Amino acid sequence: MNSERFERVVAYFDGIDRATNYVYWGNIPTAGGSSMPTDIRKFGRCLEDLFDKRITRPSRVFHDAGYGDSRVVDTADAYGFAATGSEIDALWAACGKRHTKNLHDAGAVNEVRLAHGNFIDDRTYHEGLGLDFSDVNVFFNFQNNPEMLAGKIAKQSPSGTVLLLACHLRQHPGFAGLESIATLPLDPNSKWAQFLHVYRKWR
Repeated sequence: MNSERFERVVAYFDGIDRATNYVYWGNIPTAGGSSMPTDIRKFGRCLEDLFDKRITRPSRVFHDAGYGDSRVVDTADAYGFAATGSEIDALWAACGKRHTKNLHDAGAVNEVRLAHGNFIDDRTYHEGLGLDFSDVNVFFNFQNNPEMLAGKIAKQSPSGTVLLLACHLRQHPGFAGLESIATLPLDPNSKWAQFLHVYRKWR
């Protein structure tokens, strides 16, 4: 993890939140579900825990399925992932791309690849990101159609692929073809994303 770049990402979004009076933190309806930012300091600690447990490692391909304002995917970049994301809502897609460009221009993130499209559609990966869905090693989702994403991982992804689900439920949802391997405290003060449930495809 590049701590200097991570702190610059945190400072950038702290500034955005203050400047907008925390308007992004209202569980805003979108074209694909709802948008609720993740506390990226706490998410960063979860990533460190996953590294310590050898569940994943830097340099893996990370995909934020529904990147919203881009703070999670930019954090993943600072932690050494090959960071990518997709967003179905046109306004949020443009917003996230703008934030990532600002951070890139400031030297805070590398080449984060973002695409406007449905994270279930293979064309989003092929045409928008130059990837196959099966190239992704780690998926992140904030409880927006996680059943569809988990089903696609079970069918198309190689064994070892990890799904990180930010969720308000303490009990992890079950997904056919994926095994629950950990539940990490994410943000106990959040109404929407108190836990990070970790799944892995074994076969």
